[in-house]
Amino acid sequence: MPDRHRFQGVWIQNPRFAELTPIDVFHKEHSPKAIAPVPEDTLNNHTWFIRKFNLGPDVKTLKIDISADDYARVYLNGHLLGVGPAQAYAEDYQYNTYRVTDGLVAGENILAVHVFYQGLRNRAYQSGDNREGMIADVFADGTFLFGTDPQFLCREAPEYLAGYKQGYDTAFAENLDMRKSLGNSAQGEGSGWVPACVREDLGYLFRSMPDPGLDLHEINPIRTSFVGGNDRVLFMDFGEEISGTLHLRLHGPAGSVVRVLCGEETEETDYEMPRYKMRCNCTYEEFCTLSGNPAGDDLVFFDSKGFRYARIELPEHTEWLPKGYTAEVRRRTGGVPCVRFETDNRDLSAVLRLCEKTLVCAVGDSIPDCPQREKGQYLGDFTVTGLAYLYLTGDWATYKKTARDFTDSTKICPGMMAVAPGSFMQEIADYSLQFPLQIWNGYRYAKDKTFLRENLPYIEGILNHFRQFERPDGLLQGVSDKWNLVDWPANLRDGYAVPLPKPVPPDCLHNVINAFWVGAHIVTDRIRKELDLPELTGIHKLVRSFNAAFFDEEKGLYRDGPGCDHYALHSNVLPVFFGFAKPESLDSIHALIREKGLACGIYFAYFVLKACALLHDYDLVLELITQKSDHSWMHMLDQGATTLFEAWGKEQKGNVSLCHPWGSAPIIAAYESLAPNRPDIVSVVSLKK
Repeated sequence: MPDRHRFQGVWIQNPRFAELTPIDVFHKEHSPKAIAPVPEDTLNNHTWFIRKFNLGPDVKTLKIDISADDYARVYLNGHLLGVGPAQAYAEDYQYNTYRVTDGLVAGENILAVHVFYQGLRNRAYQSGDNREGMIADVFADGTFLFGTDPQFLCREAPEYLAGYKQGYDTAFAENLDMRKSLGNSAQGEGSGWVPACVREDLGYLFRSMPDPGLDLHEINPIRTSFVGGNDRVLFMDFGEEISGTLHLRLHGPAGSVVRVLCGEETEETDYEMPRYKMRCNCTYEEFCTLSGNPAGDDLVFFDSKGFRYARIELPEHTEWLPKGYTAEVRRRTGGVPCVRFETDNRDLSAVLRLCEKTLVCAVGDSIPDCPQREKGQYLGDFTVTGLAYLYLTGDWATYKKTARDFTDSTKICPGMMAVAPGSFMQEIADYSLQFPLQIWNGYRYAKDKTFLRENLPYIEGILNHFRQFERPDGLLQGVSDKWNLVDWPANLRDGYAVPLPKPVPPDCLHNVINAFWVGAHIVTDRIRKELDLPELTGIHKLVRSFNAAFFDEEKGLYRDGPGCDHYALHSNVLPVFFGFAKPESLDSIHALIREKGLACGIYFAYFVLKACALLHDYDLVLELITQKSDHSWMHMLDQGATTLFEAWGKEQKGNVSLCHPWGSAPIIAAYESLAPNRPDIVSVVSLKK
């Protein structure tokens, strides 16, 4: 059992949850079970917890260790300290630490925590499990002052109304009715406060170290305009995609309704109207009802969005208060670039800058696939996004945290889940088999053998899991318990000729899943050698079996399936990537890549660029990164991208996200391949002090 952080305080809850039994929401994707429904009256629940306390005049520093479920905004004396914690399974839960030196008061102070329990079972939150509440310890100049206990008071925040669900049920539209507000809860004002309930049977175990949390800062739009000269319709452009929330400060008559629209782009026929019915299936339209309070209303949206534009439509007799429209941007603490890429190639520079902005924008509490529709961590995305973010920022703690989130998911399936944490059960075979590569890539950067040693048992557990589908020759056939992905969306698989229904039939033998299977063994063997452990046996036999099943001697290429006459880019890139392609195939595969280019999805482009580098064709690496075609980063830029799209273009996927960092492979290629081998193309300059 790893070391654990132990709170002196106890877990406290809103009384609404005090009698609810935690729900086990976990199961294998294709083995559903009966799960208790979420009580309707707990959905979209916002609860404030407060504790007033006194400090002497000599106290210089307050340290607050705190966690909450699902999520919280933490205030001291009305000042926002931060949000969190990062999502995690209850048995390995996260917490944050805040060190406060400013704003302390000699005399009465107030700690206020706004806790949100969403209640939906999705990728974004570990929710829908009846676990709600918070825990905290407070220290004054290093001495324990108090922890959460029955002296904490709580009350719900009825002004947060549940609107329709966004994306894949990952968020509610936040329709605020400030007439229902019970006062400034961050300051402990108003009535309705009741003692919090103590709960000791929820099963939380906390990680030994606090999570770094998020850096929050308010920004102003770079451009504003009153639409059609109407001073009650304000359009805002923040210049590029951001991940965060709007913060609006208004005064108006009681019952006045403000319409709030956000979007990643504007309508083609009206550049001052955000496309709030977004391509990614989020509808960012919310309605806020004002209270009529003479001091005005502070509209604080809780949950984050991914957007660039906003439009605020005010009713009559409504006016802005000072600093009335800003955005609270959320970014990973430590997510500041530690390197700069320098190149005279303007197109390469533009692509690298696009990748950098996407990584900094999207990575927050987790390394998500996107900040709008799904907002959750995907294992395959981690292969690309995690490594690119590590190279860009040097943030080793975030890389390790993400790996641990996925190893924790092996409690559900030893073959690892595709989404972790979260209460949405999804499994993708290709992604699980990339986990050894993810651990090895992290080790190559940090040279942390403890990281290798801790993760090797999970890697071996993944290999053992897939052996249930092993044929006598060592290849995998009929991997039916997890999705066989190849690439996504499906129309970017380069015509991969093997049908892949979910689940695949027992006789399904195909290239890509077996290429990842062979690669997983090769990388695992590399890890074992680095740890001075005996080599993994049977790899040479496995490679021979792969070649016997898929290699076409006449063409010098790898087929998608045995006897198949189609040779997808994916089927040929992976043997080169993992270093087991037959020597006589290399020229043919090289020519195939030159012919097909990026005939793949943006995620798989990582494997293509790396294969080109392993073939020592750095000119081709540069050519693919900067090419101008419908399958290119330049195509995104031509379509006005400020962050990476989920596919090469807006037209290539029906629910495309316009901020999707899994396309950040050029950062990896520049760092690993171009800078060391072609410094005339690009160099990496350290920004570390």
